[in-house]
Amino acid sequence: MANRKRFSLRHSHAYGPDFANSLFISQRLSASTFLTELQSAQTGTGVVAYRVMLANKGDASLAIGLGPELESSKWTVGTFAAGGSEFAAGTYTDDADQATVTLSAVGSANSGHVVAATEPFSAIRYTTSGVVEAGALDRAWYYWNGTLWVDMTTTHVLKTTVAADVVIPASSTYEVVFQPPAEWVTADSDDITGLNSGNWYCIRMGYKTQPDTAAVAASLKVVHPLRLSVQLADADGEFEYVSTRGIPLTGDGEALWAVQTGTADATLANMKYVTVIGENAGEAGTLGSE
Repeated sequence: MANRKRFSLRHSHAYGPDFANSLFISQRLSASTFLTELQSAQTGTGVVAYRVMLANKGDASLAIGLGPELESSKWTVGTFAAGGSEFAAGTYTDDADQATVTLSAVGSANSGHVVAATEPFSAIRYTTSGVVEAGALDRAWYYWNGTLWVDMTTTHVLKTTVAADVVIPASSTYEVVFQPPAEWVTADSDDITGLNSGNWYCIRMGYKTQPDTAAVAASLKVVHPLRLSVQLADADGEFEYVSTRGIPLTGDGEALWAVQTGTADATLANMKYVTVIGENAGEAGTLGSE
């Protein structure tokens, strides 16, 4: 595909049924973090895209994705106490205010915390408090397959801002991005003791080697930036998606986020771009696959 130096919206064509609510976003993706907020949450409306253009100006292949930050009613978080083995169901204790959750219990093997949502997601952003994590660490990520926890640290985790054996700094941003496993299914309180009523897609962070001091999350964001994603080659790799029906990216009250899984680039010449042409659609019920 020819290299496009810029993107334009032709005024003779309306990308969607309601041009009055048209949306145009074009932004360089952050090189210092994986996740970038493109548009803040809009009450009463979601984003439906009619054209999505992604460009990789870097020197290595990477994935770029788009999707929603899940609205707070769709997710919860709580501490996790291991049920004996590393993969046993264990016990969940909910944190009602969705914040200030301790990421692991000091001195308890395989303890940690669980983020649970009513729909699949693919990234979590933690903003940590002033507590400094310390000690020898072996951090791992797990998903629930209907019977037990499965370690996905080396199979599905695409990026983390801090390596598994490195402490999470105090007063910092910690992000993890993962490919949702095909075997990931919902759990309920019959599966995991203490889990809230309903059916939940659960992701667990556990520490095989416990920290001497555990990090504390002051706030969390649960994001699905891989709702629409593509792998882009280097040397001006580009992708364009056009839909007459619209690509549903966010729902009512959900911010629009992008993710890039490549390494940070040292120069402005190696940039990653995302462009979205669409509309602010007033009915979240339009969400669904095309």
